[in-house]
Amino acid sequence: MRPMLRTVTTVPATGAELSSCDELSIFLSAGCNLNCAYCHIKKEVSVGTKLSAEAIEKAIGLFLKAGSTTKKQICFTGGEPFLQGELLRSASSFARRMTPAHIQLSLNIVTNATLLQESDLSFLRGNNIDLK
Repeated sequence: MRPMLRTVTTVPATGAELSSCDELSIFLSAGCNLNCAYCHIKKEVSVGTKLSAEAIEKAIGLFLKAGSTTKKQICFTGGEPFLQGELLRSASSFARRMTPAHIQLSLNIVTNATLLQESDLSFLRGNNIDLK
């Protein structure tokens, strides 16, 4: 099984813990717009608890610098990541800008897709971001 870092509220002080890590899951929000019976996330009126942009950028920076893996993946998840649309766009743009040339980075989002707008689809296509 591949090692994976799940960032919830804190970020490790160094990248040593990430030496062989090739996948980073970022839990953007505890909020969701649905209330699916099978899901552990509860529907919330507000967007719920979320990470700060600074914490997300620190986690992404450490992840991209750590180890010698040339293929890495960042998965944005939650509740519903599109409840934090601006944070999602900012984090994915930051990841693309900070990725060294020798690393092949794939970005994906686990979503129920009910909040997607045409502008979101354009952003996803333009930044090569996959939906799951």
